[in-house]
Amino acid sequence: MSWMQEALGRVRAFIFDLDGTLLDSVDAHIRSWLIAFEDVLNTSVDYREIKNLIGLSGKDIIRRLFGVEGLKRYWAVRYVKDRAFLKEVREGVAVLYPSALKLLKMLKAKGYGIGMATSTPIYMALHLIDYYGLASYLDVLVCGDEVSRGKPDPEIFSKAIEALGLSARWAAVVGDTPYDALPAREIGSLPILVNKYDDKLCRAPNIACYPTLEEFTSFVKKILGFST
Repeated sequence: MSWMQEALGRVRAFIFDLDGTLLDSVDAHIRSWLIAFEDVLNTSVDYREIKNLIGLSGKDIIRRLFGVEGLKRYWAVRYVKDRAFLKEVREGVAVLYPSALKLLKMLKAKGYGIGMATSTPIYMALHLIDYYGLASYLDVLVCGDEVSRGKPDPEIFSKAIEALGLSARWAAVVGDTPYDALPAREIGSLPILVNKYDDKLCRAPNIACYPTLEEFTSFVKKILGFST
């Protein structure tokens, strides 16, 4: 038995990140940030610089790029950014990863608690989980504007796990960035990194890595004994 199989044996709930984990939306978010920065702040930012910040809250992204002065325009930037992102959603640019619903259905069928911990503000997250048909699978939703300290602080994960009535060691956190994996490990949960192979993270102890969500779904299917 692998260490991952043993670790999953104690898990009673899964906490998922949304963007880049269940939803293939990272590029759409980056493009919408670029549009907002150009439109509101009249400035351009390198695509890769924003990509490295995806997973943080919108306020933290702007703070890291533009400092306190940038935060003074946060809501103006946010308004343009959200409209641009929703346009990408409507046009089918941001889509669920093919195995996302399959994974959630399997976990739900086996009685696992399912939560979502996303840096996305609640007004956007509620729209997205409804639009993509995720709402019926979720027992708990915690958003970036519902915590005092955003990722990579573990508060958002702790809050979701506590809402399920569990301690951190009984939960797995599934995400696509260090902002998910490292705080999950910090609180004693099982960190599972998907859709991104990070050499440094994947060599770190007690972090499970899967290059795609599909590969993780196949692993779960085998472990849980699903035949189809």
